[in-house]
This record gives sequence, C-alpha cells and structure tokens, in this order.
Amino acid sequence: MDNRVGKKILAKNRPTAVFATDDLKVMSIYKMAGQCGISIPEDLSVIGYSNSNIYPFLSPSLTCKEIPVKKLGEIATQVLFSKIKENKGPKPHTIIETDSIIQESVACI
Repeated sequence: MDNRVGKKILAKNRPTAVFATDDLKVMSIYKMAGQCGISIPEDLSVIGYSNSNIYPFLSPSLTCKEIPVKKLGEIATQVLFSKIKENKGPKPHTIIETDSIIQESVACI
C-alpha cells in the first residue's frame, strides 16, 4: 500500500475497521496509524488474513482469519490427481473452513 494512499484513507473519512489481505498491508496500516496518531483498536480495528509469522510481533496483537494452507494443498492435490487419473471436468466447489483468531487489534462493540 502506497503511504500517500494509506494516509489519505486514514486522514479523511477514516473507516472504523480495515481488513488487510496480506502482511505488507497489515504492517503499512500499523505504521501509518502510528504516524497519524490513530490508536489500534480504539480508533481503528484491524483484521489480517493468514496468521503470518510476523503477527506475534505486532502490538496490539493482530486479529486474523487463519488460512488452512495445508488443507488447501491437500484438496488441490486431490483435485489435480483426480483430473489427471479420470480425465473429468472440474470438481464441484469445495468450501474449506477458516478459523478466526481473535486478539487485541479489534475493538469490542
């Protein structure tokens, strides 16, 4: 996320929460919030996606949606081998549950 864009978002019509889709966006939001005097989670709730290894080092600790990478790989492998072996069309959609890891970056409503 470009710092100018992030600061613009946080400065004018600031949202009450942000869902960041990758580590770089999470770190940028934390940095920009600090630079703009915005308190996480009092002024801005932040949620990440993937439960990265960097998240334990953030303060406050980040609430996130856990991506079950191992399960995704297992299902993808099964679909691929099934397609190769049986030469069938695409498998119906598979829904893989995610977990919410609730920590300190989200304000209680």
